[in-house]
Amino acid sequence: MALVDPASLPHVVDGGAVSALADGLVEAGNIVATAFPDAHDRWHGLQTVFDVRGAEGVHHMLDRPLADSEEFVRALSDARTVLWDAATLTLPDLASRRAELAARITSVNADGEAADEAYAAADAAYWSQWRADDESLATAVARGDRVAADAARTRAADAGDVLRDDIARFRADVDNAEQMIASQLTRVTGGTEVRGAWGEPVRVSQTFWGFVDAPYPGAPFAATTTTTLAQHLTETLSQAVVTRIGWLGSADDSAVREWLGSHPDFASAVGLVDVERAERLWNDLVSDSTARTGADGVATGWDAGPLAQLLALAPLAVGNLNGIPAGQRNLFNRAGLDQLLADDGLSDDTRSELRGVRRALQLDPGATTLLALFLDSNGEPRAAIAYGDVEHSDLVLTVTHGIETDLDSIDAWSRTTLDLRDDVVGEAARRGQATTVATIAYFGWDSGTTGTVFGMDHADAGAAAYTQLMSGIAARNPDALRAGWFHSYGTTMAAQALTDDPDLLDAAFLFGSAGVSPEAAASLPDLARSSDLELYASHADKDWTAPIGRSLWSSHSTNPGDLLDEAHLLGADGGIVDFGPGADGSVLRTTGLSTDGHASHTGNPWYEWTGEEIGYFDERAQSYLGGVDGLADLITEAR
Repeated sequence: MALVDPASLPHVVDGGAVSALADGLVEAGNIVATAFPDAHDRWHGLQTVFDVRGAEGVHHMLDRPLADSEEFVRALSDARTVLWDAATLTLPDLASRRAELAARITSVNADGEAADEAYAAADAAYWSQWRADDESLATAVARGDRVAADAARTRAADAGDVLRDDIARFRADVDNAEQMIASQLTRVTGGTEVRGAWGEPVRVSQTFWGFVDAPYPGAPFAATTTTTLAQHLTETLSQAVVTRIGWLGSADDSAVREWLGSHPDFASAVGLVDVERAERLWNDLVSDSTARTGADGVATGWDAGPLAQLLALAPLAVGNLNGIPAGQRNLFNRAGLDQLLADDGLSDDTRSELRGVRRALQLDPGATTLLALFLDSNGEPRAAIAYGDVEHSDLVLTVTHGIETDLDSIDAWSRTTLDLRDDVVGEAARRGQATTVATIAYFGWDSGTTGTVFGMDHADAGAAAYTQLMSGIAARNPDALRAGWFHSYGTTMAAQALTDDPDLLDAAFLFGSAGVSPEAAASLPDLARSSDLELYASHADKDWTAPIGRSLWSSHSTNPGDLLDEAHLLGADGGIVDFGPGADGSVLRTTGLSTDGHASHTGNPWYEWTGEEIGYFDERAQSYLGGVDGLADLITEAR
């Protein structure tokens, strides 16, 4: 279980300090209440000494300031009341809740560590018995012990999730309390009105806000440019989203909240904004905002301007922009995750999936980036989680899924994604190659169901979203190798993305493919024969599910393995994986296990009845080991 971070618990302002401030306002008010009338009386008395013709009204000069000072004293008194109420009622209640949550953190973390240790012991005992005799009574008992330990670990993890939700709600309550106090203080007025020489209040208003697309109405962008329908739709979408983000960063708070409440899936369109347009928008927002920077000069938050408002009210509208700094995407998307989890109206399934995202972020806390997070048009959460530095790594690798797979399975996928990063780095190091790798658990698309698997709609939409993600990474890290591991219908999506953009990846690994479209079948062989793309495929003889996706009535009936030479077919039926010589000359050969069905991960998938089976992405599987070998080859050859 990922431990609950004590630092996630927000601090509460000391009520005593606020009370002292309130007393200071009273003291200041008393001084003003005494000093200004005294000054007014002294000035008014000058008329008994001086009589200047043409300036008979000069002794009235302080009449208005005196009235203002009286209003100001009342304003200080009102402000004192606001602060006193906060110091005696609001803040002590928050402080008490914080102390209770801090105590729970200690208890929940202790229970989680104990449950993890118990499960690790039970898991090791089970596999030891399974290797000795997988059908013995001792193995069955060990399996039962492992199930019980896993259930206990799940209960401990659930307790951690509940606590994190409570902390998220507490953080929201702290923010709301601070906002309420600030709002009450801003409504305090008196003695601060700016007036012109004629005595009327002076107002400054903004009369225009927006974007100008042409130097004059109806002017062409470029008379010699030919734009396809797809390009026009992309441009129109990008422009509309960018304009809306500008509005979200400047409009009244209540208007922003009302609009987002009516458009909860807006963030799902943000990722489709053209990368260059997103970069320009980001630079414009930065120039109009005040950053809070860390010791390294990198912005760790935003104190004023549109980015401050977007971070507070609509963080996912920024965090899902492809092409902006990854650290900022992480900052905004994590704020969006906290906002979503603080929503009491979430369904149990959605809350569970978002908790899974939060657990995945804690697997490697110092090197994890939430690259994408949004609710799609069906209200289903989607995400992309990176392990490693996507902006500076030598290799950026995505790992994605097939049909009927959502964030409810993020635990297994995130662990695989993290382990894959470490295994590739380790194999490259064995060969004498010091390298850096960032892996991404990509759940940013709707892969559909068994009812849609034979069509291309979900693959096409997924390909568009995936292309935008990788284009954004390419813009931030143009020198990196880019690769992807894809499973089942995910291979259909990937093949379509590569057909539409042949330069998208340097390597693609297709496991248990549900088939590729006729367009992809025509283009992939040329890509595979070129030096631009290393294409691998893996299919297990016991995988009877994948061929169903390639049925004759399917829109993607071609097996990509049939398009490749033998050297690019990764074994999946159990056997030797030859990693070749290392830097010291020794040769590493490992025996990989057979993939027993269509599953991506080891377990008992809902669509097969063979019991627990080894999946393609099991670290012990021949297919997984062959994929690691292929990625290490890619790195070695690039050097």
